[in-house]
Amino acid sequence: MTIWDDGDEATVGIGDITHGHFNIYDENLTQEEMEQRVTQEVVAFLTDLFADRVLLWKSPDGGSGGWRILGDDNRYSIMDSDDLTYLWSGPVRNPDIGAG
Repeated sequence: MTIWDDGDEATVGIGDITHGHFNIYDENLTQEEMEQRVTQEVVAFLTDLFADRVLLWKSPDGGSGGWRILGDDNRYSIMDSDDLTYLWSGPVRNPDIGAG
């Protein structure tokens, strides 16, 4: 795992599987408030990741990847049926884990 401070956002990389961008674009917040919110989002993501509540995936050719929080995360997913799937603890055989 690698975490980059990109100035206006943080990027969390998870090996060769995927990465995610964490940012807050709100003109009503001070720079310090935005930094605190980004930090809170990264910590919340890492907490879920280490508790195996984040499903990670990558295409077999390594060309794309993604993640979603298991449970009530309804974000659009570009995961394909042949993608390789993982939790922090290791590979997942059934990508439907946590669906529903």
